[in-house]
Amino acid sequence: MATSKLASDLSSGSKKAQPASSVPLDEIYSWASQLASESRRLDCVFRWYVWPDAVREIIHKLETMNGGIIGLVDLQGVGKSSALQAILAGRMLLQDKEYRRRTSPVTRLDLDRT
Repeated sequence: MATSKLASDLSSGSKKAQPASSVPLDEIYSWASQLASESRRLDCVFRWYVWPDAVREIIHKLETMNGGIIGLVDLQGVGKSSALQAILAGRMLLQDKEYRRRTSPVTRLDLDRT
């Protein structure tokens, strides 16, 4: 029934008004042009990546295991490369925050007192 209604809407040439998007067109274009993770810039991970539970579990395993290898195996296009980029970007961000915390003058004074 839904298919026949859609077909009749298309055949009659009638178009319903679409709601205006709150996202600027250049952001939509940027997102759409970087669908393949291999062509993405790393900053896209921070803006667009949604962390699935499976990736959170991988991060937990990486933080708690002593040695070992974790492999990502799945069908093409499911997000393996995106997950790896997100994990890398998250680790880089954490390391940068830790480095800044350790090298800030206030932190160094606190460390010298202990």
